[in-house]
Amino acid sequence: SAEIPVPTTPFTLYGHVGFTDSDADDNTTGYGFTDYKVGVSTSIFGLDWGLEYTGTSGYAGTGVDEDTTAGGDHIVGFVSASF
Repeated sequence: SAEIPVPTTPFTLYGHVGFTDSDADDNTTGYGFTDYKVGVSTSIFGLDWGLEYTGTSGYAGTGVDEDTTAGGDHIVGFVSASF
């Protein structure tokens, strides 16, 4: 994971790449996949805002639809506040 402020702007670019590997005792439910994310965020009006692209590749879970939140590619927007 890494994040880099964009000079002379209020924006920060960030990214992440990871790998998950599961070793099942019976070798029937094991899986492995790569997940990744790239995005941009900023703080405006006392809130944190962002837009990111997330995805997984190689997800091999039994009965998993790659178009659901369990896998596939997604564009996600968020607004958050800290108290």
